[in-house]
Amino acid sequence: DGGASQALSATLRLGTQADGDTGLLQNTNADADDTNNLDDEDSVTTPIVFTKQATAANAVYVVPVAVTNTSGGNAFLSGFIDLNQDGDFLDTNERSSSVLTIPNSTTNPTTFYLTFDSTAVNAAALGTTYARFRLSSVNGDVNSSVGSSTNPGEVEDYTVTIDPTPTLGTPPTCPSVSTKLQWGTTNGADNYYL
Repeated sequence: DGGASQALSATLRLGTQADGDTGLLQNTNADADDTNNLDDEDSVTTPIVFTKQATAANAVYVVPVAVTNTSGGNAFLSGFIDLNQDGDFLDTNERSSSVLTIPNSTTNPTTFYLTFDSTAVNAAALGTTYARFRLSSVNGDVNSSVGSSTNPGEVEDYTVTIDPTPTLGTPPTCPSVSTKLQWGTTNGADNYYL
């Protein structure tokens, strides 16, 4: 899709590691840039799996993203998922529901939660697709999944699996249990049964 890149920064990064790349290193495993210099995709726990729900109203699709921000100012984070698997992140609702403001912090990395539209995820094509997470010191950068920026930040790509809605089967049957409880005195009087 043309990729995305941000200027390498020691104070603003996804996860704890960052290396510079042009955004053009892409492959089907979403790890082409990991073999060039440093495997720095460390902000998201993998695998990312979204399981469709029976109704979108009951579904919440969230990806926790670890961010380091010691820049002294706010940063901005958004995520993109290619829900229809057409090779880009440009379609309606493929961007996270909102751009998150990431404050400067002395506790790093800090985890933030990107939410994706439940109706769009429930309508997504099944199988493996791609996600991109973009962090920048400038809000306008993270509104786009592509493009090179000279502003500090980082971009990471991952694979995502969209699983079908689980089918509901017949619940298992429980065997009937019969219990006889008996107690009483040792001389045989006052015996009770349940």
